Amino acid sequence: MRKVIIVLLFLASTLSAAALEWSHDYKATLHQAQDADLPLLIYVSQPGCGVCEWMEENAFADNAVQTYLEKHYKIAKFELGDKTLPKHLKPYATPTFYILNTEGKEIRETLMGGKTPKSFLEYLEEGHSLYSQQVKIELVDYRE
Repeated sequence: MRKVIIVLLFLASTLSAAALEWSHDYKATLHQAQDADLPLLIYVSQPGCGVCEWMEENAFADNAVQTYLEKHYKIAKFELGDKTLPKHLKPYATPTFYILNTEGKEIRETLMGGKTPKSFLEYLEEGHSLYSQQVKIELVDYRE
C-alpha cells in the first residue's frame, strides 16, 4: 500500500509539471493578453538545447512558477528562427525570454539563459510589477 501511495504522489507531481499550456501563435496570445490585461511571456527554445530542457524540467516544473505564470501572464513558446515572431524580437541564442506589454513592447530586459526556479520567479514578479506600474502611469496620463 505504501508503494502505491508513493507512485501516486510521483504521478501527481509529474502531471502538475506538465500543466503549462504554451501557445504557439503570437498574435492570438497578444490578443488574449490584451483581453485579460496581462503581460506576455515569450519563450524561445530549440531542439537539443540543454539549458531549455533544464528550464522545462526545473523552473517550469516548479509549482510556484507554474501558478504565477497561470495567474499573471499569457505565455507563448517558439523555436529559434520561427518566422511568426515579431521582427523586433531577434533571439540568437536559447533559451531567450521576453516580457512584453499588451502592445507587444518589451517592458523588462531580455533574459538569455536559464535561472533557478526561485530566480526565474523573481524575474517574472519584477516583470509583472513593471507591467502594473506602466498601466497605472498610463491611466494617470490619460486622466490628466
